[in-house]
Amino acid sequence: MSRLQRVAPKKVTKGAPIDEGFDGNKFFGHYVKDLRRSKTNSILGYLAMDVVRPPDGAMWGKFNNRALDEGWVDTMAESFAANMDNCANDHSMEIALDPDWLENAEQILKSVDGLTIEQVPIIKFNAKGKIAIKEDNLWVLGGNHRRMAVLKYMKIMEAESEKTKQSIAKAKEGKTEDDIAKLYAEDEGMLKWSEERVKVLEAKMETSRLWSVRVYDRGACSERGYTGGEANAASS
Repeated sequence: MSRLQRVAPKKVTKGAPIDEGFDGNKFFGHYVKDLRRSKTNSILGYLAMDVVRPPDGAMWGKFNNRALDEGWVDTMAESFAANMDNCANDHSMEIALDPDWLENAEQILKSVDGLTIEQVPIIKFNAKGKIAIKEDNLWVLGGNHRRMAVLKYMKIMEAESEKTKQSIAKAKEGKTEDDIAKLYAEDEGMLKWSEERVKVLEAKMETSRLWSVRVYDRGACSERGYTGGEANAASS
């Protein structure tokens, strides 16, 4: 019998992000200190969001001036195998919306530090909100690279899972239950390891698609005169 093979992601090289818009202590003509104050005063709290299948209307990059660096995305995707860190205040993606659009605004958390992503309520929109956010009107103020890295990481896990399943099926093909039972005791435990690996990957794919989001009251930002890319200066 041919041995079942462990599947490893490819090694990649790291690139560098590119930022524009800064001019000394200003960002697109606005003082960074003022933008940061505006953002802080507009924070509602934290929720989780599926970034693989996001709500209809979620728009990454509408106001983000950072050019996508594929090398950086590849490196980040590879690093997720060891540590994804998708549930932390400082690493949360930022979204700006009208709180009246939310179905579960009462579930917004003051912090996600110390929690796992499964413990954070997933953002939900009411009927009014679902209509309002269409046409790219749910602004995600940052996280372009992280989202693309998540998508790439999901593909890596899906490919490994599928290849491992095929190896398992091939190992069991044409064998009786007694023959299969012997396989579990032989081949250095590779059959059992492979089956457990598939379970681990499937569980990781369920949680890896989620990321904590820091929610901002878009109306509060607008009242202070800062919206969109301007409000994103503090996270650049």
